[in-house]
Amino acid sequence: MLKHLRRKAMAKIFILHSSKDKQFVFRLGNDLKELGHAPWLDEWEIKVGECIPSKIDRAIGEADCMIIVLSPDAVNSSWVEREWQSKYWDEMKKNKTLVLPILISDCQIPNLLKMKKYADLRNNYTVGFDSLMAAIAPVFESPSPIVEIQQKPETTDISNLISEVQSRTTSLAECLAKALALAQKYNFGNLELFCRYELVGWEKDNLVKSPQNAPNHRLIEVFFSPFAELNLQYYGWGNNSSTVFDFMKKNTKDFFFLKMIYPHSISRIESLIEQSSPLHQSIITDQYPMQEVIPDSPIPDHPVRLYTKPSNLLGILDATRSELTKKLLDLLPGM
Repeated sequence: MLKHLRRKAMAKIFILHSSKDKQFVFRLGNDLKELGHAPWLDEWEIKVGECIPSKIDRAIGEADCMIIVLSPDAVNSSWVEREWQSKYWDEMKKNKTLVLPILISDCQIPNLLKMKKYADLRNNYTVGFDSLMAAIAPVFESPSPIVEIQQKPETTDISNLISEVQSRTTSLAECLAKALALAQKYNFGNLELFCRYELVGWEKDNLVKSPQNAPNHRLIEVFFSPFAELNLQYYGWGNNSSTVFDFMKKNTKDFFFLKMIYPHSISRIESLIEQSSPLHQSIITDQYPMQEVIPDSPIPDHPVRLYTKPSNLLGILDATRSELTKKLLDLLPGM
């Protein structure tokens, strides 16, 4: 939703100049106003009867920056020199650019200002003015109309959740639960389905119900054994997980290599990683009914043991985070 707002000043700018350069300075001041800045000119700001020096000193002190209009008349003015030097020394103390020189005609630039790059407006006002604006504005904005984008509530909620997912300070299961609540709140059907399956698991029935949403990001390599069980306490492994996997790879009688979609819920996967084998924390053991691994088995409920690397399950978590982030990002362009 776009809402028109009253123009707000982007920067308070004191324009230091010679009175003989008024015609140019009025043009500059008006152009600055058009871009939302608040230029300060003595002719505009000082009223009859007011103290000129005190008004100028106060304006210089409050200004975000000072533009010095360099011309022969300005350089030869002791009053101009006194004013810009006060801001110059303030710049040195704060280590921040406060004095912005612009050159409007050939002149002898003061020594202290020679070290500064100036905006050259002598031959091309537009080009010089653009370079001046680049020094003043941290971002470039359209001068008219000034608008503010008011995000819809769902956009803010989605953006906040994306940040939380990517920060990894919250468990993935908790992020999915929040995404499910968000999907239900705003009626995001695809996101809701994804979160439900990730939270309850992609068991066989869920894969049959939603084959088009098969979670290929959960495809991992495992070894399974219908009738044998690894003894992870065996001293011969030498506390080396690669020895264990080499053994299973060679022992094709008892252990079989398989690529499978790992179906468990995300909370179960996170728990398995936390409770993985003491053998260098590098072997995940799990168990399934035979029918989950071999659908046509005559003994469907017989337990089958699976072995895989924690890196495979960590890969599932990373891939699921990526999938969740993509689905959340896909919702943003249509807001």
